[in-house]
Amino acid sequence: MKPMRFGVNFTPHSRIGDPRRMVEMARWLEHLGFNHISLGEHYLVPVETIDTLDPCWYDNFAMAGAIGMVTRRLRVVFGVVLMPLHQPIMLAKSIATADCLTGGRLTVGVGLGWVKADFDAMGIPFSERAARTEDYLLACKALWSGDVHSYSGRFTSFSNVVSDPMPLQKPHPPIWMGGAADVSVKRAARFGDGYQAFGGPFSRMQELAAQMRVELEKVGRDPDKFDYVFTYDLGEAMSLHLTQAGAKGGNMILGPEPARAMDQIAEAQRSGFNHLTIRTFGKDEAEIRDRLQQFSEEVMRPIGAVIPNPA
Repeated sequence: MKPMRFGVNFTPHSRIGDPRRMVEMARWLEHLGFNHISLGEHYLVPVETIDTLDPCWYDNFAMAGAIGMVTRRLRVVFGVVLMPLHQPIMLAKSIATADCLTGGRLTVGVGLGWVKADFDAMGIPFSERAARTEDYLLACKALWSGDVHSYSGRFTSFSNVVSDPMPLQKPHPPIWMGGAADVSVKRAARFGDGYQAFGGPFSRMQELAAQMRVELEKVGRDPDKFDYVFTYDLGEAMSLHLTQAGAKGGNMILGPEPARAMDQIAEAQRSGFNHLTIRTFGKDEAEIRDRLQQFSEEVMRPIGAVIPNPA
């Protein structure tokens, strides 16, 4: 059984209000023994969704570079990059550069996107998001392999080109495919190194993890070398992403009592999960810090999940 690694997603970012504070909080997470910070992505937020979808989203790549320069161990997870909204050649360059700036500590979560307004504003057909995601992933992987690169796909083509820098991690940073639908499991088995299951209830997360193992075996891959990831809200539900990626059942809540939280974590490990990202309720930075410090001391430390930092 793989050890459980913990990370934090600080959305909604408007509670913090300054990307420099986010960078400082990432350094503080490393001190607390967390494994990763998860950075989400949206470009536009429709006015009618502001009550449930925070309007403040920082640029993933700028944040990854800044965090990478002030930390030594903490991993930066894109949770997720909305792949079909990016130009893939530019995306491959940005990811490779971010991996270099973090010293090879980047994990690239990939999602199709679920806010149609993002696609409409960028002139990208919402119906093409799955096909574009697969094509762009293959194009990126081609640019991260070998010395001279060529690729021909439905939306992207290039021939006999060179692109530097290359990612520090070989053959590329881990790819965690995100989703909540059965088809997302099949896509993760083909393209990913991990699967980020979205939504709830937890019984559905268990089903997706079990399906993931079956699909990996079908394509000749070792399920034990794959990462299984999901997100819990700490203590109480947050009104965020209730419908993301087709998820049903709303967000999941990690019990505020340490004993209850440890029981839930143990059940997750038995189900095959080895990464848990938490979001925490709190009206401001001080309250967020209090809750995460308590979680580190009263839950992570007793189960041996606090990661020591380099001397």
